[in-house]
Amino acid sequence: MGDTGSERSKPLPTRCPCGFWGSSKTMNLCSKCFAELLSCTETAQGTLCTPKKRPCESASGPESEASPEKRARGDSEEGEAVSEEPSPGPKQKNRRRCYRCQTKLELVQQELGSCRCGYVFCMLHRLPEQHDCLFDHLGRGREEAVLKMVKLDRKVGRSCQRIGEECS
Repeated sequence: MGDTGSERSKPLPTRCPCGFWGSSKTMNLCSKCFAELLSCTETAQGTLCTPKKRPCESASGPESEASPEKRARGDSEEGEAVSEEPSPGPKQKNRRRCYRCQTKLELVQQELGSCRCGYVFCMLHRLPEQHDCLFDHLGRGREEAVLKMVKLDRKVGRSCQRIGEECS
């Protein structure tokens, strides 16, 4: 009997601002408003830079026992790894579809359409001019040409001297 009285004394869940009833699982919001709230918080989290917790902070005991040399080496290795991976743009979510037009790609097209910029394109957009590629293909070609260029180690021109003439 006492249980039924306490249930009646509990306040009823408030209505969502749109007028529908919400549940406690969705913070007393209807499903539509809750989905909007989640999408807003996800975009807000993506734009803000939140500091990431380092795993060594939770286990501070072993870290403090390590010598300063080991810590310095560990920090330099972490710094190098971070500097090697620049993220110029968003990562392609589905590599089975063209990044530009979202056309579904076959396995062969996925291999042929992969570009050096890191995205996969269909046959219409696979060339750098067709998808506004961020990778410097011309510069890469020039670098490869310089590396493949034949370098002459021997002298070019007159290499022998006549008696009585000075080398010019």
